[in-house]
Amino acid sequence: MKKYLFVLMLLSYAIPSYAMPPYFGISVGTNLSFKNSTCVTAAKKNLSKNGFKNIVQYKNSSTVFAAYRKSGPYQYKALVKCLADSGVLIVVAAADVPKNAKNKADVLRQKIQQYKGMNSSYSKQSVHTTQAVTHNTKGNTSADWDHSLMGKKECMANAERSLRRSGFYKNLNYDENSVYANNKHSYKAVIRCLTDNKEIYYEVTGGKKSTRDNLVEDLRKDFY
Repeated sequence: MKKYLFVLMLLSYAIPSYAMPPYFGISVGTNLSFKNSTCVTAAKKNLSKNGFKNIVQYKNSSTVFAAYRKSGPYQYKALVKCLADSGVLIVVAAADVPKNAKNKADVLRQKIQQYKGMNSSYSKQSVHTTQAVTHNTKGNTSADWDHSLMGKKECMANAERSLRRSGFYKNLNYDENSVYANNKHSYKAVIRCLTDNKEIYYEVTGGKKSTRDNLVEDLRKDFY
């Protein structure tokens, strides 16, 4: 639930005059290659093309907020977060209808990834819809994230420890910001240390949704 509280906090504080719709759709693109400036430009242009009227980017931030209309009813709100160092693109859409939130987040993410300079040799997506504690995952990937002030060295050490404690010890591998591993049931997991953005990203791929969700929660609990 920390992820949803974090997103809710970002959306509500970023555009405080708007009433918050109850449903969120979250779409995550991974293994991408882009510059934050390119991603932000792509986000603004595609939000505008998709009918969003009020588009806001905070100074020195790679996060873009938007509302579909300048006055209520707003129909949609959106958040686009560009994490160039980790090759991750996160798109959040808020709406009164869960299906609409999910579809809007997915469409926006796909359009942004098609922009020139947003390169991908392989990408995965994770889509969630939530109201209160209810959420649905599309595809074979479940994901979550935490806000953290932890340094990269400590984060990477904790990531490896979390993976091993959660049963992910096969084919353990690393890159600059992430630790990867498989478990004995062929589920794949990655923990990304997005220290420049003060975030930790958890992802599990494969198998059943209920098992993936539990494994993601295990990674979060075992991290600290």
